[in-house]
Amino acid sequence: MTATVRVLSQSARLGIDDFGSVYTWKSWLAGWLLRMLAQVAFFASIGLLIGSRAEIGYLLVGNAVVLVCLEATIVVISVSVERFQGTLPLFAASPASPMLVYLGRGLHWMATGLATSMVTLTLLPPLFGLRPSLLRVLACLPVLVVIAVSSYCYGSFLASLVARFPQFNWLALNVGYLAVMTVAGVNVPVEFWPGPVQALANLLPVTHGLLAVRQLLDGSGLAAVAPQVGVEVLLGAGWLAASWLSYRRFFRRARATGSFDVG
Repeated sequence: MTATVRVLSQSARLGIDDFGSVYTWKSWLAGWLLRMLAQVAFFASIGLLIGSRAEIGYLLVGNAVVLVCLEATIVVISVSVERFQGTLPLFAASPASPMLVYLGRGLHWMATGLATSMVTLTLLPPLFGLRPSLLRVLACLPVLVVIAVSSYCYGSFLASLVARFPQFNWLALNVGYLAVMTVAGVNVPVEFWPGPVQALANLLPVTHGLLAVRQLLDGSGLAAVAPQVGVEVLLGAGWLAASWLSYRRFFRRARATGSFDVG
């Protein structure tokens, strides 16, 4: 257990150092955070065009919450960088589990995603004439943590596929995130889609956690949203297991063939 924690912490520290080489706190606030606020404001403005206060709230909350998923899935890029830098053979030869290294590689994206989402949920609603209780917004934080973890596990699975085909890293990230943004109840209810698409939505992260956030902001208690949060936890565990198995298969075949050019 101590070795596992050490590997994860060192990998996470490497990810934080990489993040610090790209962003300062000023560039993150004025660049990334401002961009995310503008993105959510754009979708909320559709509600203004429709003239529906309910639609404004629906779009604003959905797009604010899904930011957690957007940032968590950036782990796809963090992992693909290792392939381009030629570090995979070193991981394969290391006594430590390469899967632990990759799982720890982008943990910081969950923290920044939570910060972005919470800031958005706090700052934007008053600009659109909405006045959610600050206590209600704070009550959403534990649910957002669960969404962040399940989204990270989902992103880690995508990253395990991209480890085989690193040239598709941005494609995998964008398709993976946009699939969630499209069908997980962010801009339209899940029930809007045909049955097969609804089935897909119920397997993706965010879908159930977002419903729990909406219920909390509408006045429901924690006990009422517990079933949705529980499903989100189970989905995260499923994506984590899929990620672990995918990485294990990848490294097993790579070691057997002596090449990382394997599918």
